[in-house]
Amino acid sequence: MRGRGVSIRTFTGRDVYPLAPDPDAIAIEDIAHHLALQNRFAGATVEPYSVAQHSVLVSYCCDPADALHGLLHDAAEAYLGDLVRPLKRLGLLGGYRAIEAQLQVVIYGRFGLAPETPASVKVMDARLGVTEAQLLFRSDAVPVWARQAERLPMAGLPIEPWSACCAEQQFLDRFRGLMQVAA
Repeated sequence: MRGRGVSIRTFTGRDVYPLAPDPDAIAIEDIAHHLALQNRFAGATVEPYSVAQHSVLVSYCCDPADALHGLLHDAAEAYLGDLVRPLKRLGLLGGYRAIEAQLQVVIYGRFGLAPETPASVKVMDARLGVTEAQLLFRSDAVPVWARQAERLPMAGLPIEPWSACCAEQQFLDRFRGLMQVAA
């Protein structure tokens, strides 16, 4: 559509325009499916480990009042892909980061959430990221940022990668459970 930029065709056949997202085009089924097929850490883990599984775990680890935010905190990646942290933090990707942030706000709004990611979600996202890296990378390949002393892994949290099918179903089940609580 003119003025909206390019669209991204989703698993369910919707067109999402990242430059001008329509909340009605956002579907939880697309988010769950897309994130279940995206590997964290650009696939550098020993076994595939999905963004969907990470999101489900964040939703359980953050403050219970923030659980839906936790589940959806990476939902924009369903449409834009998951860029690795070092690349995202480069000053060269300001445009991408702005598009991602705008799309994330629309997704939060679509599901009745405030536009800001709560602090408890940010903390658990970071801590879980360290834990995932320490447990899922080969021991000689753990990134430097995950080995730094000030990082706080989540001791005792076992992480066994789920299949894409399982991750998608767990994501949808968690979403439905959280929506029932909110209703």
